[in-house]
Amino acid sequence: MKRCCNKASRQRLLGELSADGLSAVGQARIHTLRAQAFMLNHEMRDARRELDAAAAAPGNFETRLVDVTWQMNNGQGERGMQQLAVLLKEYGTTGEVWSLSGAIHHARGEFAAALEDYDRALARAPRNLDVRIAKIGLLVDLNRDAEGAVDFTYLQREFPGEPRAAYLRSIVASRAGRLDEVDEALQSALTALAPLTEESYAANPALNLIKGLSRYGLRQFELAIPALQSYIARRPDDVGAHKALGDALLKTNAAAAAVMVLEAAVERHPQDARAQMLLATAYAVTGMGDKAAALLERVASTGAGNNAARTRLAMINIGAGRVDQGMSE
Repeated sequence: MKRCCNKASRQRLLGELSADGLSAVGQARIHTLRAQAFMLNHEMRDARRELDAAAAAPGNFETRLVDVTWQMNNGQGERGMQQLAVLLKEYGTTGEVWSLSGAIHHARGEFAAALEDYDRALARAPRNLDVRIAKIGLLVDLNRDAEGAVDFTYLQREFPGEPRAAYLRSIVASRAGRLDEVDEALQSALTALAPLTEESYAANPALNLIKGLSRYGLRQFELAIPALQSYIARRPDDVGAHKALGDALLKTNAAAAAVMVLEAAVERHPQDARAQMLLATAYAVTGMGDKAAALLERVASTGAGNNAARTRLAMINIGAGRVDQGMSE
């Protein structure tokens, strides 16, 4: 299911587009578009009101798809899954319903089901770029890089300038030790992003993530920072983006700013050992050695990244004059 519009267009739509005087089907379509716009603005009550108004024309496929998304995002997952099951029975020949099903299973951590649904969606709509990228991204997350080869080939043939595909190729190449291909893929991603307007980035925050991570991967840390900051402003729960931004700030001698970014990441994801170790480094650099040591002790005690945490803890203790303790670590 496609996004209805970028932010400026959503505001115009919400301010100007009315369903008055239209047929029942036309009214349902307008109310559904308005519901999507409200959801993208995180105004869920208003979105619910529009969906309820759209229900006056029963059987509207788009309305029902958007309604499932609303249910899943508003603590009514069981009801949403029930509605999705009905849609799969009634509209199983369409790619859109399988795309939505795959995205829901993906978000729920049900990865085998997500991959099956993505394949069903692509069998019905092979040029659905977002679904193909989601499938490859999931395979990469699962360290099943080889299984995405067919999809990479398809994207290279049909969408050669797709920046998300280029970035994912860089990850696969890095794992395989093909370092020349890594930089080439990252540069390809940046080349593809270069002509895009600010409106394009506003409509699709993930583009800023790709831009920031590509700059980060090319060790262009100062250039990575603003792109990652723009992305995090729209997606504050993305711990990976916080870690990349925090590390980039550390590498550009902006440790105090890194502390703020990494504290937010650890607060949201307290079990992420990498975020905690980066935060400990930021603490140490800014003179908060005791906080750094306490945080590293906590990481080491959980067994997550134990060796790395112990090594950093030893360095901090030696640097603080606690040589015996540091050598023990």
